[in-house]
Amino acid sequence: MTARHLLRHSPAASEILTKWTCEHRDSPYPTAAEKETLRGLTGLNVRQLNTWFANYRRRKQAGRPSKDTSATTPQLVTDAIENEPDTQAVPEQETSLLLQGKKFQCTFCTDTFSTKYDWTRHETSCHIPLKRYICCPFSAVQQCASTGNQICAYCGLTSPTSEHIASHNHDYCQSREPNARIFLRKDHLRQHLRSVHECGMLPHMDDWLLEAAWVNSRCGFCGERFTTWNERNEHLASHFRDGYHMGMWKGCRGFDGAVSAQVIAAMPPFLIDLERLRPFPFSASNAKRGPGLPQNRSWEFLVAGLHRLVKYRASQSRPVSDQDLQDEARLLTYGSSTADIHTAADNPEWLDLFKKAYSLGILTCLTEGQEPYTAEDLEVYHDLGIAIPSLSQEQRTSALLVLFQNDGPIPKAYRRFSASRVPLQKALPFETISGPWPDAVGVPKDTGSRA
Repeated sequence: MTARHLLRHSPAASEILTKWTCEHRDSPYPTAAEKETLRGLTGLNVRQLNTWFANYRRRKQAGRPSKDTSATTPQLVTDAIENEPDTQAVPEQETSLLLQGKKFQCTFCTDTFSTKYDWTRHETSCHIPLKRYICCPFSAVQQCASTGNQICAYCGLTSPTSEHIASHNHDYCQSREPNARIFLRKDHLRQHLRSVHECGMLPHMDDWLLEAAWVNSRCGFCGERFTTWNERNEHLASHFRDGYHMGMWKGCRGFDGAVSAQVIAAMPPFLIDLERLRPFPFSASNAKRGPGLPQNRSWEFLVAGLHRLVKYRASQSRPVSDQDLQDEARLLTYGSSTADIHTAADNPEWLDLFKKAYSLGILTCLTEGQEPYTAEDLEVYHDLGIAIPSLSQEQRTSALLVLFQNDGPIPKAYRRFSASRVPLQKALPFETISGPWPDAVGVPKDTGSRA
C-alpha cells in the first residue's frame, strides 16, 4: 500500500464540498464547469472530486447521516417535526409519513423507496447479491481477446514485466480475504481499482462479473411464479404502482435452496407491515450505518422462547394452544400479555409455520446437545426469521456455483416446507394446527423426518 492511500482530504475541502451538496441535494451531480470551480476552491483534482461525490451518494443511499441533517430528511417528515413537538411519541405517524411517495417497498426489510431503480438496487445490494464482481479472479497477465497478446490485467499494457505488475499492488490485493476482493456493485469495484490498483475499468474486466441468470421466485400478492429476477421485479413493480403494499403479501418468496443460501439481513415478508409499527423497525439500510448497531434478531429470540415453552409442556404431557403461544410471545417481546399488542405469533401464517417446524424437528438447532437437522427448503428459516444452521462453507460454495450456472432454470427438486404433511403423532404437543393432514393410519414412518 502506497502513502497516497493514507491521505485524507483537508477539513476545509470537505466543508466546501459538503456545503455544495447541501445546496444541490436534489441532484448532487456537479457539471464539468462546477467541477472546475470546486477544483479551484478545494485544490483537489477531478478524480478526487468524482470519488468524493460517489462516496457521498453511496452514504446517502445507505441512510448514513450527513453533516446537514436536512439533506437526508424527507420533506414530509421535516414538516411533521415542525408541527409536532414530540415525534418520538408517535412512531406510527412518522412511519406513515415516510411511506408517502415511496410506493416501492423492500420485500426483505421495512425500507421503502421512491423509484424502482433504488428499490431493485437496494434488494440486490443489501439482501440478495445476484451479481458479484471479483477483482482479478484470473492471472495478472491475461491474453487479449482481440489481438492475442499478453496484457496487464489492470491497465492493458502489452507484455508487462513483473515490476509493472507489482506497481499495481497485485500481491497485496491477492493476499487479502476473499470477501475483501468481492464487490456487489460495479462502482465499488471501480473505486477499488482506482484507490488500490491505480487504474480504471477496461472492457476485459466485464469477465470479472458473476451473475445469476436464473432465479426461481414468486409473487406474494397474486401467487405467480418466475424464473428470472428481472421478470419478478417488473411484475412486483406493477403491483406497487397499483397501490399494493407488503401488508397484502401472503406466503414465502418462492426461492430455491441455492438462492436462499445467499440471502442476508432478511425478515419474514408477511410480517414486514407489522414490523413497521415497532419503535425501531428492522431496516437493512440503518444496519449499514455502523458496526455498533447489531442486526435485529428478535425473531430468533421469539422462536427460541416459544420452543422452550412447547418442550416444557410436552414433557408434562400438556398440549399447547394458539392462545398460549400468542400470550408467551407477547411476554417475550414486550414483557406483557396485553391482548392489544401484536407479535409475529398473531400472524396465522407464521404461527402455523412455527408449529410445523417444531413438529418436524427443524428447530432442534435451538436445543443444546442435539444435532441440528437442516430443512431441505432453506427458505423456511427466512420465513421464521432465524439463521440457517449447520451450513458449511463447502455447502455455501456449492449453492453459489448452482446459483451462478447459466445452463437453464434451476429445477424445483424439493417440496415447499409450508406445504409439508405433518403426521398426527408428530403434532400432538399442539391443540390445533392448520395445513394438510394425512390419515392417522398408514402414515409412512419417515414422513416426519423430511421437510
